[in-house]
Amino acid sequence: MSSFNSYLYATGVAEQFLPDEYNLQNHQLAVPASFVLSRMKSGATLSVYADNVWDLSPYLPKCHCRLNFNTWLENAEENDFLFCQIRAEMKKIIFALLYVKTGKSIIKSIKQRHLALRQFARLAYKNGCTLQQLFADGAYLSKVNDAYAGVSYSTALCIKAFLTDCFTLQQQYPSLIPAFSTYQPLSI
Repeated sequence: MSSFNSYLYATGVAEQFLPDEYNLQNHQLAVPASFVLSRMKSGATLSVYADNVWDLSPYLPKCHCRLNFNTWLENAEENDFLFCQIRAEMKKIIFALLYVKTGKSIIKSIKQRHLALRQFARLAYKNGCTLQQLFADGAYLSKVNDAYAGVSYSTALCIKAFLTDCFTLQQQYPSLIPAFSTYQPLSI
């Protein structure tokens, strides 16, 4: 059982209400579009991987946790190739954090990780690059450093937590998330 499903099961979520089980094959992240990410109490599907809004609220009763992969960029259009490419990268990253990352489940902090990722997505789009290019190219990395030089300490901690989780995944599975294949941790 994935760490995500194990965590949910341990908190009392009945097995028939759990999301689909994901097993990583050959260190490659290949998620079917129909993969069920959340179910309603009736057992009906609430969110699947192909959706652009993942509603994880049923698993966090005290939190309205809807991860929106469309609203990170104002006036985005479905025919914008770069927008769609970054959105696909975002989904892979969040999915990997939920289902592949070992250790303590991050379901309680996934919304903060998603918010940090949205900031990086906007920065990548503004610079005309993908997330993979943003974290792999030295010229873009300096723009990342410049963009976050003046953020508050609490924002810096959220960004650091997100990047640390991604770095941990990258260390375990070097080719799992291409955006972080060459990333080195930032010190704050």
